[in-house]
Amino acid sequence: MLKNKPGGERIMNEYARTKSLTDARRRNMVKMLVAQMTSDHGTSPSRRVKEEYAKGITSLFPNLADPRSKFGFEHYYNAEDGSGYLAWRLKFVQKGASEGQKKTLRQSLTGGPKADRGPFTEANCLTTESLCCEAIALMKQLSRRR
Repeated sequence: MLKNKPGGERIMNEYARTKSLTDARRRNMVKMLVAQMTSDHGTSPSRRVKEEYAKGITSLFPNLADPRSKFGFEHYYNAEDGSGYLAWRLKFVQKGASEGQKKTLRQSLTGGPKADRGPFTEANCLTTESLCCEAIALMKQLSRRR
């Protein structure tokens, strides 16, 4: 996947040259992988999917594995506590997606003090004199029934 993405070639070249990645390149790689993950599996991928991506990183870039951890990929995703670079990025993406939904929901609502009502003209006004009279007559009729 990294080979096909625009920034992926830079990541591959840097690793081939230095057997490591700078923090900026690692962040770019995680962003690209999470974008692919969310594209394929949605914004809440399973634990297994996240673990497979973490294993894939350390198999493609063996020097990025953590020799002090049990499997070596835990700093990319640790299933025990849900931490790691991939998990953190996913949480950020999920937060952005939920805020985006809130924004579109707020924008779809009409009315309120900040709603754009446009210029007042009799043509676009629903409360013309005849409609007002009809509404008053209806209210009087309803009050008599009580």
